[in-house]
Amino acid sequence: MSVLNTVEPSLALDACRACSTVWFDGPTYDALPQLAFENSNSIALEATEIIAMERLKELKQREQAEREQARKKKRLHRGSDPGKDDAQVR
Repeated sequence: MSVLNTVEPSLALDACRACSTVWFDGPTYDALPQLAFENSNSIALEATEIIAMERLKELKQREQAEREQARKKKRLHRGSDPGKDDAQVR
């Protein structure tokens, strides 16, 4: 087993030359800075998600408009029933 030392950030990492493995103990891992990076795959996935959310929003709006039209048609259809007299329609 070997110990690797780094300067920035100051870390001591354990390593095995035979299997080319480096590992962190708990406190060393916790001392690592939080890094966030994006690669081309994550950007494409994010774009796909944005497009899907927009399409879902449009679909919900279209369904809402269709429900409103169906309600209006239903009201008009009930109001134009020839079997009802004017008192029942109002």
